[in-house]
Amino acid sequence: MTLVVVGVGAMGSALAARLVERGHDVVGVDPFLAAAGSAVETAEGVRVVHSLEDVDAAVSEVLVFVRMADQVVSVIESMDGLRAYDDVPATILSTLSPADARSVAERFGAGRRIVEAPVSGGVSGARLGALTVLMAGEPGAWLADAAATVFRFDGFGLPAAAKLLNNSLAAANAHALTAALAQADGLGLDAAQMLEVVRVSSGGGWIAENFDEFPVDLLWKDFTLLQASGPVTFPATDGRTDLVEAVRNSRRRIAPEERN
Repeated sequence: MTLVVVGVGAMGSALAARLVERGHDVVGVDPFLAAAGSAVETAEGVRVVHSLEDVDAAVSEVLVFVRMADQVVSVIESMDGLRAYDDVPATILSTLSPADARSVAERFGAGRRIVEAPVSGGVSGARLGALTVLMAGEPGAWLADAAATVFRFDGFGLPAAAKLLNNSLAAANAHALTAALAQADGLGLDAAQMLEVVRVSSGGGWIAENFDEFPVDLLWKDFTLLQASGPVTFPATDGRTDLVEAVRNSRRRIAPEERN
């Protein structure tokens, strides 16, 4: 049986490569990487086709790793329109708002098994099988090869709420770290050296450790989803431009020769 990963961007392709490495038969689906009716192969050996219809194998589960809620709905609607996907579970790894997660489960859950499973850990976590998975529903066998930590929740929408709170806290941490690195300059400290101090000291954490590469736009997306779900009651960030530009400026301070 074949696992299908819909959405083979940085995270999806890393997860697909990990699952192939662990012995799973995996096909990626991405209309932007493959032409209709054809297939390409990624650098790490994952076969990618244009659409669900192009998967020429019996499918055990579809892992949905697209970015937006309307894309998730479109994927499951496509599954509903194809006999080959009757009774095939859909596991949503995308980060949705709690309301959207509940809506998807209510809309499609009567006809097929829906699993909500947003993840944390970045591209490296996906590639190394070290993801944190926040889950409502019954997972497939792939989970043991992808996750280091699994948290189970009693209802749909709760994993989304936990993910949004976590990433909004990460956004606040990123903003605080950029302010500290800017002040380091003013105090005559080298910003790159200061970052290394933070990484091994009490101010450190995931954001500091992955400061060169974490996807700041996705952190901001999740923060706005949290704002849409209700008032944000802890300090987060002043606005997208402030956060994105602050991170970019700090990255230039750390490695100016690489970022000009």
